[in-house]
Amino acid sequence: MGIRKIFGDDLTGVHVFTDFDGTLSNIVDVPSQAGPVEGVGRAVAALRDDGASVTVVSGRPVVFLRTHLGRLGVDLVGLYGLESDAYGETVRHPEAERWIPAIRSTTAAAAVRFEPGMVEAKGLSLTVHFRGRPEMAEQIESWARETAERTGLEARPAKQSIELHPPINFDKGSAVRERLDPLARGVVMIGDDVGDLPAYEALDEVGPDTTHLKVVVKSSELDGRVAAIADLTLDSPDDVVAFLNC
Repeated sequence: MGIRKIFGDDLTGVHVFTDFDGTLSNIVDVPSQAGPVEGVGRAVAALRDDGASVTVVSGRPVVFLRTHLGRLGVDLVGLYGLESDAYGETVRHPEAERWIPAIRSTTAAAAVRFEPGMVEAKGLSLTVHFRGRPEMAEQIESWARETAERTGLEARPAKQSIELHPPINFDKGSAVRERLDPLARGVVMIGDDVGDLPAYEALDEVGPDTTHLKVVVKSSELDGRVAAIADLTLDSPDDVVAFLNC
């Protein structure tokens, strides 16, 4: 099954939302080494040429997404909706600025406590990874909970990691709702992790004349809640490229 087999060759009125890690990029041990799998650029360009709107909604900072996808002319949303790209400039959620000192101090504390490469600083949030040190998972999760209680930040689980975010009521679902065209004839969301659940749920709010499709990319770490929501399941980011091309 491919997107054109569902909506036809003319994709005008179709909006494609997609995550980055685990969907357009393979999951890697070192987050900074992630990049789109082969064919993503051509597939996205073809979608746009055929009339579709494309939005990448990621937990990554916009500056990272811009490095890999900025030339494709797609809408970029980072940090679960706290950042977006506006003609090459990063726009932050208005409530986010006051949390920058807490994020900076927490990132610095994490960098001292944990090994190099485990702490990913994202400007408005941070992630502590334990993919390479699974025996530290419980310790890191406990540290994140204690830090969240002390600072007011919000701890969120992710794939083999834990994230600390400003406690702002905005997520991938909020970002999708802001961009949904009420007259769209089709909406597709592609994801692979619990952070994508709000975006999938936002698709349930489209009108009866709008076809929506929830696409989930499988992995050994796939959460059961994400698997259960799928209308279509793909095996890998390479299969996402094939889906976008067909």
